Amino acid sequence: MGNYLFFLTADHGVAHIPAFLQDHNIPAGTFNDNAIAKESMAVESDFGIKKLYSV
Repeated sequence: MGNYLFFLTADHGVAHIPAFLQDHNIPAGTFNDNAIAKESMAVESDFGIKKLYSV
């Protein structure tokens, strides 16, 4: 036997859209950009960490 290197990938995996999940009684929603920006500003103010997200 020789040496082998084995890769298993899934580069096209996607989640269902929130409406589909909700139609099937699965809790789902979307991100609120304003809420994320507000939380990011709080983290920056409290901890000095900038650019936690990008929209």
